[in-house]
Amino acid sequence: MDSYSESEPVIQRSVANARERNRTSSVNVAFSVLRMHIPTEPRDRKLSKIETLRLAVSYIRHLANLIAANAEGYHGGHVCQRYNYMYQEYMNGSGYKQICTFCLAEVKQDFKNDVTFQDSNIFMS
Repeated sequence: MDSYSESEPVIQRSVANARERNRTSSVNVAFSVLRMHIPTEPRDRKLSKIETLRLAVSYIRHLANLIAANAEGYHGGHVCQRYNYMYQEYMNGSGYKQICTFCLAEVKQDFKNDVTFQDSNIFMS
């Protein structure tokens, strides 16, 4: 056997490994970009890949519900309970509606703002 034919599989494996490293790197960069677009609580929370995908789907549904609500002139809270955008999987196995993470965050923020507003009124009276 000549030295060329012996080194060919090693070179092919090195090239395949480099391709896989590039692919893995590009997937990780894509997840990082996606994580930047999903609101989380706390803001600096590191999401796993599966959490990122699940939250992205949930966030897209939430935004679709906001669009549907705005198109019908509804500008109140809890749009995902009001407009479940006809998703059958919105109901869990027990028949209870799932709570939208992003609607819940809005409720928490509203509550925090109300408490802060009420606290500031105590000092103004």
